[in-house]
Amino acid sequence: MKVAIVDLGTNTCRLFLADVTNGRVAQAERLTTVVRLGQSVDKTGELHEDAVARTHACISGYAPRIEATAPRGAF
Repeated sequence: MKVAIVDLGTNTCRLFLADVTNGRVAQAERLTTVVRLGQSVDKTGELHEDAVARTHACISGYAPRIEATAPRGAF
């Protein structure tokens, strides 16, 4: 089975693609992008517009890799 995992944090967005067979995980690809989603959130209590745009662009860039990994009909 192929899996795609996205980990979205306050500073980075990570993508992990793997093949899982018989309980074994074989990494296919791992990407880390600094998006700084938490930019100024401690001061304003809100997500900064630029931070949201960076995060959206990152995830949009990950999408083709995720779609290529996931089995048809998984979404």
